[in-house]
Amino acid sequence: MKMTPITLMVGATLVMLSVILGNIIMPAQVFHPKPTPNTIMYTRDELEGRQIYIKNGCLYCHSQDTRDMDWGMGSGLAAQPGDYAFDSPEALGSSRNGPDLMHEAGYHPDDWHWAHFENPRYTRPQSFMPSFSYIKGEDRRKLIAYIQCLGGIDGRKRAEQQRALKNILVQYYQKSPADNLAYLNSTLPSAWLALPNPVPVTKGSVERGRVLYVAYCAGCHGEHGDGRGPSKPFLNPPPMDFTLVQASGADPAAPQANPQPGYHYDYARNQVSDITNGAIYYVVLYGIPGSAMPQFKGQLESEKIWDVGNYVGWAFMGWKMEPYSGRYEELTRRPWEHTWERGQSHLASANLPAALSALGPSASHRRFGVASSAYQRRKKSIRR
Repeated sequence: MKMTPITLMVGATLVMLSVILGNIIMPAQVFHPKPTPNTIMYTRDELEGRQIYIKNGCLYCHSQDTRDMDWGMGSGLAAQPGDYAFDSPEALGSSRNGPDLMHEAGYHPDDWHWAHFENPRYTRPQSFMPSFSYIKGEDRRKLIAYIQCLGGIDGRKRAEQQRALKNILVQYYQKSPADNLAYLNSTLPSAWLALPNPVPVTKGSVERGRVLYVAYCAGCHGEHGDGRGPSKPFLNPPPMDFTLVQASGADPAAPQANPQPGYHYDYARNQVSDITNGAIYYVVLYGIPGSAMPQFKGQLESEKIWDVGNYVGWAFMGWKMEPYSGRYEELTRRPWEHTWERGQSHLASANLPAALSALGPSASHRRFGVASSAYQRRKKSIRR
C-alpha cells in the first residue's frame, strides 16, 4: 500500500484511539476492585480537599503508590488494588520528586501541615517544594483533611491520636516550662533518660551537628535555639526554647530539693540535669507525638543524632566542649571503639611510636607486619 498523507493521518488517528481505549476508557469500565479492610470512603471535606490536591498539581511530585521495595516508607504496607476503590481518578502520581503520601496521615499534626503549606522551608529548610500560601482558610483546612486521611482507617487513627495528644501537650505547656519538661520526660522510657552519650562533645562533633541542625531543625527551633523559627506562629505547642532550660523554674515534684530556680548543670555527665543526652536522642529518633516534632529515624543515622544533640547542648544549653585527646574514634567517628580503648590507655595516646614501644619489641611488627610483608612481595614481583 502506498504511503500517502491521508494514510499516515488515518493510521496515526487509529493508534491514538487505541491508546485512549486501552489506557483510559477500558480501565474505567473494568477496574472495580473490592475495597481492602483498611479502605474507607471519603468525607465531604476530604473529597473537596482531594480536588484541591489534584487541581494544584500535587500528584506531579508526590506519588500515592507504595511499592513492595518501599519497605521504609509510611507504614510499610505495599499498595493493593482495593486501596483505590473510592478513587476516581486514581492519584497515583507521575513521579516521585517528593515523599510518597499513601500512608501520610497522622505522621504530622494538622498545624505542621498548615505551616508546611505556608512555606515548606518553615518545616523542612532544605525542601524544594513551592509555597502554597495562596491556598487559604477553608481550602487549606480541607486540603489538610485530605492529607490526614491518606492511609485509610489506620491513617485516620494516627491523625486522631495526634489531635488527642496535642491537647495534653498544650495544657502542660501553658502551666510552666518546668511542668512541661517534667511531663515530656515522663513520656520517655526511663532507660533512655539515663543513657550515656558515647560521642564526646568535641569540636568536630559540634560542627557536624551544626550542619544537621541548620538542615533539619532551624525552621522550628530557630537559628539561636530559642524556638523562634519561622514556623512558630503556626505551631501549638510552639517549638522548645532550649535557651530557657537553665532558668525555667525549680523541679515541681521536689521544690525543697532544688530551692534555686533553674535547671542545674551536671559537670560529671556534661549535660543539663533535666534534659539528658538520652532524652535528646530519643526525641530526635521518635519525635514527640502530638507536637510538630517529627521522627527522624528514617533520615538520620545514630551518630548524626548524637552529633546534633551535642551541638544543641553546647550552643544553647551550656554544655562544655571536651578537648580532643587523640582518640581513634574521634577521627573515624566510630564511637563504639571508645569503650574498648578505655582499657587500652597505651593505644589511646596520640604518640603512636611511644605507645608501640611500651607494648614490647614485637609490637611494631604485629601492627605493621602484614603491610610490610605485602610490600616486600610486591617489590620482588616488580623486580622480576
